[in-house]
Amino acid sequence: MARKAVVEAHPKYIIAVACERDLVNGILDVDTIPVYGILNQLPNGPCINTTINVQAIKDVIIRYIDANNKE
Repeated sequence: MARKAVVEAHPKYIIAVACERDLVNGILDVDTIPVYGILNQLPNGPCINTTINVQAIKDVIIRYIDANNKE
């Protein structure tokens, strides 16, 4: 679904959150678009009941907005 969304939306920048294998494969699939990858937290093993660090995502969004406001 993420790959389809990228093709349809043509984003300028991607913040991707996924398990390590999926994150790496996704980044490689969109080699012309800048991607900031955030790994899922894996408290129960690989890709089982994962969690995300919402603050990390917010921080990346804020840094991206700040960087683009300086241009």
